[in-house]
Amino acid sequence: MLILDKQSQADVISTFNDTSRYLDIENPFFDNMVPIIYPKELKLNKANTSNTSATFIDLDLSIDN
Repeated sequence: MLILDKQSQADVISTFNDTSRYLDIENPFFDNMVPIIYPKELKLNKANTSNTSATFIDLDLSIDN
């Protein structure tokens, strides 16, 4: 985030503000920031199929209410 321009990219900076784990966020800028955040050798895969369920290690997690 330190390489971003505070004037022209303030919206990106504020969206990532107070984020501690990138996998927890709903961020419209995230896909464009992946090459800056992670090395090209690391391939990221979206694991969840919906906003209310996900698989983590050997657990199937879901939100009912």
